[in-house]
Amino acid sequence: MEFSYKISEAEYLSAQRPKFKGRGGAILKTILFWVVVLALLMIVFTVFQFKPGHSSGVSGMSAFVLQAYLIILLLQPILLRRQYRKDPSMQQGQFTVEITPESISIRNTVGLSSQSGWNVFRFWYEVTGVIVLITRTGTKQLLSLAGLSDAQRSELRSILATALPKK
Repeated sequence: MEFSYKISEAEYLSAQRPKFKGRGGAILKTILFWVVVLALLMIVFTVFQFKPGHSSGVSGMSAFVLQAYLIILLLQPILLRRQYRKDPSMQQGQFTVEITPESISIRNTVGLSSQSGWNVFRFWYEVTGVIVLITRTGTKQLLSLAGLSDAQRSELRSILATALPKK
């Protein structure tokens, strides 16, 4: 199976955000929510309880770490957009993929090309309009489904399902 595609900025951003699925995902979302709430409460407590000459309930370093973590969470979408915009293969490149049950070959108009067996990848998952392949080193390869018919999408999913586990 061979097809061509371009990755839009919206597809790139949606593929970079992990999707939490199932019961484990709901539990993880709940835990993350309460961790953020507790971190914010600790920061507020530190700010209002601090008096010169007295020690506060939370050390200044831990408050700084929590604030830095929250800032990183807020800046992540901005940094991902910047990463997409600086990569010429994403904005200008037309990707051509040839997928068989034994291997995958990817090349683009910018001059990048790769060919490998499925053993390079650990698993795959699908977000809205994009299939994300995760390599053993943790990098992501995005395959856009935008220009494919329903039959082609089904064929692609079946090849991936036989070659790799779906997460």
